[in-house]
Amino acid sequence: MSVLIIAEHAGGVVKKATYSAINFGKIVAERIGADFNIAVIGHNVGAAAQTLAGYGAATVYTVDDESCAHYIAQPHAAAAAVVARESGASWVVTAATATGFGLLPCVAVRLEAGLASNVTGLAGSGADVKLVRPMYSGKAMAVVEITTDVKAVSVPAAGWDVATPTGGSSAITASAGGAAAAKEASGAVTWVSFKASGGGDRPDLNEADIVVAGGRGLKGGDQFFTLLDPLVASLGAGLGASRA
Repeated sequence: MSVLIIAEHAGGVVKKATYSAINFGKIVAERIGADFNIAVIGHNVGAAAQTLAGYGAATVYTVDDESCAHYIAQPHAAAAAVVARESGASWVVTAATATGFGLLPCVAVRLEAGLASNVTGLAGSGADVKLVRPMYSGKAMAVVEITTDVKAVSVPAAGWDVATPTGGSSAITASAGGAAAAKEASGAVTWVSFKASGGGDRPDLNEADIVVAGGRGLKGGDQFFTLLDPLVASLGAGLGASRA
């Protein structure tokens, strides 16, 4: 029994949202009396793995294969499922990002795990871990329990403090089985290219230290950008909006 956090990274740099997922994983591990581990999946993942080795995990597992050089759900999910089994994971955790929302259901299917997304809090006591998550666009909060042996959870960066380095150094272990599974699962979909949508130099919302958001009070799209763009530029902020 252990907790496995699947890290997000790019160009050797760990994504900010991952540190929130690590903090959640550490809290759950303490409650169930287990270790937590981290999986770093990709190609040339050494720098990211070295960074994450300082956050108190029992082991940082790496899956380093060309089939995972770019995010594609099938090979990444295959690799993550193998690492989950190798590490004896009873909990698998990702950040609630575009990547996490795409990856975690695929991992859950392979592990026959129940899934709760966008978890913002914990309930229950001790090893009886229940999960708090928003419903109906945040108008209600639900307390849910995953009853499968393996549990899959995604957590939003804004809902949890980021983990801080512990000063230690975790063991780094390469998962040959994970790399083999990723390679085997990579044939159905091939990476072609990626073109980021607009936003200019604005930071990604999950990485931004400041977020400026607008909603119905701005009375339409023209007002939204006319009023908020200058403020966002002056603050170096991310730009968000309500769901309305």
